[in-house]
Amino acid sequence: MKVYGTSEPPSFDIRGIKVPIAMLYGNSDVLADEKDVKKLVDYLEPGAGSNLVYHEMFNMGHMTFHIGKDMSYFNNVLWLLEYWNSDAS
Repeated sequence: MKVYGTSEPPSFDIRGIKVPIAMLYGNSDVLADEKDVKKLVDYLEPGAGSNLVYHEMFNMGHMTFHIGKDMSYFNNVLWLLEYWNSDAS
């Protein structure tokens, strides 16, 4: 209330983002399920175009990305970083 003068912050248009975006989501995530991810992808795609990559991670919940015992998914993150920072992108 103090910052925005309303109980909810104002929305802003993120469709103009022109940098590569990689979204990894877990198929066991109750906070960011596939339907929500797809809705965000559809919203971003016109602006992000081919710079948008999203990938389902199996047997992962929301906190698995932060404190999971098996962090091997991070190999995908590293691959994406290397791809977007190479001449291939």
